[in-house]
Amino acid sequence: MLLASVIAKGAITPADNQMWWGYFGNTDLFGMSDGGIGTSAGSTLSVAIMIPAGETMVGNSTIKAIRFWLGSSVTVISDDLTVWVSKTAPATIDAADYKQKVPKASLQNGVNEIEFTTPFAVRNQSVYVGFAIKMGATGYPVCYNGASTPNSFYYNQNNAGWTDASVVGKLAMQILIESDNLASNCVRIEDFSQKVGVKEKNISVPIIITNKGKDVISSLAYAVTTEGSDKVEEGNLYISGLGFNATFECPITISAGSEVGKHRKTITITKVNGKPNTCDKKSAQGNVITLSRKLPVTPVVEEFSGTWCGQCPRSIVGMEMLREEFGDQVVQMAGHYSDPMQTSSYIPVITAYASYFPTCVVDRNTPFNPTYSTMISSVQSVLGKAKQGGIKLAATWTDASQRKIYLDTKTQFAYSENEGQYAIAYMLLEDGMTGTGPNWLQANDYSGMSGDPAYSFWYTSGPSVAGIEYDNVVVAAWEAKNGVDNTVSPVIKDGEVQTHRHTADITYNTLIQDKSRLRAVALLIDRSTGTVVNAAQAPIDDMATGIEEGPSPEGPSLYGGEIYDLSGRKMVNGQCSMVNGLKRGVFIVNGKKVIRN
Repeated sequence: MLLASVIAKGAITPADNQMWWGYFGNTDLFGMSDGGIGTSAGSTLSVAIMIPAGETMVGNSTIKAIRFWLGSSVTVISDDLTVWVSKTAPATIDAADYKQKVPKASLQNGVNEIEFTTPFAVRNQSVYVGFAIKMGATGYPVCYNGASTPNSFYYNQNNAGWTDASVVGKLAMQILIESDNLASNCVRIEDFSQKVGVKEKNISVPIIITNKGKDVISSLAYAVTTEGSDKVEEGNLYISGLGFNATFECPITISAGSEVGKHRKTITITKVNGKPNTCDKKSAQGNVITLSRKLPVTPVVEEFSGTWCGQCPRSIVGMEMLREEFGDQVVQMAGHYSDPMQTSSYIPVITAYASYFPTCVVDRNTPFNPTYSTMISSVQSVLGKAKQGGIKLAATWTDASQRKIYLDTKTQFAYSENEGQYAIAYMLLEDGMTGTGPNWLQANDYSGMSGDPAYSFWYTSGPSVAGIEYDNVVVAAWEAKNGVDNTVSPVIKDGEVQTHRHTADITYNTLIQDKSRLRAVALLIDRSTGTVVNAAQAPIDDMATGIEEGPSPEGPSLYGGEIYDLSGRKMVNGQCSMVNGLKRGVFIVNGKKVIRN
């Protein structure tokens, strides 16, 4: 039987042993749209959250009330609303364990608070809590917002079955729970990713915290320890009004220390509002690499687009502006998807980072919308960072047929490690690519618009633009995502140069249009994080035809590179691997012919 409702006209003030609980926090109200989920006239819609069995805060509590937010189309709800609680997702609302009617006339745009006539004891069971409405006209009264969170949003339209909608955000709903064991002064902290800094300098480590207690947070105290050391760094953070289940990213400044190497750090939130942190996950761990010195940095910008993508002129403009701002200080790469410039060897990178088009990543960190202002600020941020390794690249055609290219790299690190997880990925880029036919027409959503002068060409062009020349196009790649195996030794030593030669075979590459407009790129990848440590690019030079006289080749230390004889046999410490003793003759050193006198 449906029980008569009790409508709270004013806000329900929780008692000392009560709190409003939910995946949806008060900070999620900021930026929430005016409704977003609904259906058509005559349809029914039920929405809910799910509380897993044994949930720390809710498991031993009693649900006393519910509150939810409705958009302005609340006016199209045709019948009384039903709030309900059930130990399983009910096939119909009639099957729920608890039901309560809420008169249509009492519903309002904004927050609605309903006190339960019979409190529901959770008893550590899995519990669904929600409400159901019937629509008199098409409308979107149900509100949601915030980041995707498991169990935070389910819906069922016309009793057709439950769908997980948490991917779009959290249902704007909370429950009032009552318990004598509600957590207080409880802050959870998440592990942090690897950070790099120069010795004796400070590093900013962004840590993510979540308030899992009923009290609003105003201050935190923390301690930082290093594995194998007794030294403790302590500090305080002051936060304004972080309510229950609200998440916040706090930058904590710690010292990189004086000992060069990789160190395991632990950051512990010791106090909340001046009292001991009661959370079961109050410590976060991560690695800090302390460098002996700061190395030069070359950021890599990868943008993902296609000729079919009407918004992709935005990334074209962004890359042009980036080139004007930074020139060769930045490696720019354009990965095309599902158009004539797509290359299958680069698809793993695109699918890993592009959930929409256009998308951009800098050093393969968080993807973002490639407006030129965001691209420039992201690059500026990377240029100011410390990087653990550097890389240089030389590219040379192996012979006059131009079917293969020697890609010679040097890597150097500013710390030592015996279990490094680094590798080099190789790419070829081409500028000025163009073509004819419908698949080469660039879709243009900016046609007929006005505003930013940087987009003037696209404003005055039609919705499909022919004759575009595309730059920075990835036309070939070798292990683009994770790097080629055995290109960097796991044993790295501070200041020691490692060399590697990769032979890039483009004999059967039909995508390349003009070999004179190719350039080579090498990315030094940290396989432990998937990020790019550093990058290098180089034009592809012809095998030298001139002879440079010089002293006898004595190994890589003299010329700063590997040495080969004219048959392509590598010299090791001045000795040919296939000849007992070094002969007089002509050798290739860094792409130049050198005579041994």
